[in-house]
Amino acid sequence: MAKKKLQDRIDDMPSLIKFVLFVAFSGIFIGSLYFVKDSIESTLRDFMPSNERESLVLQSELNLERVTLKRVVDGDTIIVFDESQNEIRVRLIGVDTAESVHPDESKNTTEGALASDYTKS
Repeated sequence: MAKKKLQDRIDDMPSLIKFVLFVAFSGIFIGSLYFVKDSIESTLRDFMPSNERESLVLQSELNLERVTLKRVVDGDTIIVFDESQNEIRVRLIGVDTAESVHPDESKNTTEGALASDYTKS
């Protein structure tokens, strides 16, 4: 009796067994993906400087909230409404622009006005 090829053996299996094998192997694959994700996160945290570890936010840990823009204050600050219609002042991280709406007029600059116009666009 000649040896059957793997594909012939699979073709001879009942559908239920094929389905059970598919589910089992899918579970193993998905489980390994979670293991890899955890390993990558752990490695990143191990090699990052301690002051940066706290700021590491992975997509799976994000807690996003939908907001509506009310207005642009200046180049690095906006006002938004959250879902409960509360007004929230937001400073844009990593953006530091010159002043354009400072109460002390002498601190306002042309560059600040340009930055504000850019944020509005």
